[in-house]
Amino acid sequence: MKMTSKSILSAISLLVGGFIGASALVAMAGTWVPASNNPPTPNADAPINVAAGLQTKNGSLQINGGFGIAGGPFVFASGTPVVGQVLTALDTAGTVGWVATSSLGIGGGGGTYSNTTCPVGQMMVGFGSTGAIKCHLWGPIATLSISVDNQATVKIRGTEITITGDTSGAGEGGLLSANFSNHSLGIPPSSTSTYALYNVSGRGTVSITQQPGSGIPLTLQISDPQGSYSTYTFDIDYTSY
Repeated sequence: MKMTSKSILSAISLLVGGFIGASALVAMAGTWVPASNNPPTPNADAPINVAAGLQTKNGSLQINGGFGIAGGPFVFASGTPVVGQVLTALDTAGTVGWVATSSLGIGGGGGTYSNTTCPVGQMMVGFGSTGAIKCHLWGPIATLSISVDNQATVKIRGTEITITGDTSGAGEGGLLSANFSNHSLGIPPSSTSTYALYNVSGRGTVSITQQPGSGIPLTLQISDPQGSYSTYTFDIDYTSY
């Protein structure tokens, strides 16, 4: 049988194709590595998604953006959590952990302790040495406004205020106003707390010369260096909570 040029080309193409296919099969057989486990064991872990079910991420997770919790509790179970401890920074890298409040120096004079929540009208200001919540009335213990010329001594016994010195006590001098966060208690002379002055306004100086205790009232000294009366307004509150 006489072969034409077309049939010759077809035969050559078949031979070349067969050779390439056989070479590929040999190469694949030489690099084949069987699976290390039976399915579905070697599958990739499921990604974090928007599903409502519980998801657990093994290993570290870094978030280069905002992080918020829209609902539900936030549980930080690392370390050894103990009731009454606080979560705080342990180093400058941002590592946090549970620490007893006593080691942080949280707490101080004054305030009301509670194991649960603060009473109505009070706010939480920290923790006591036992881990109990420490509450405090809204605002400072007292806010006073006094008009003074030269010198004046102010003694506070509960809600009773006595002013002696260069004040007229009427018109242009004396006590202008006094507000206590606890109107029935004020600053009792039996208090064991330590008080300080805040937000002092006036052209002279206002200082505490005697802390209360053992029946002694809280005593302040106002010094006005210029002539005529000047108004001094200031807050009295605990030095620490």
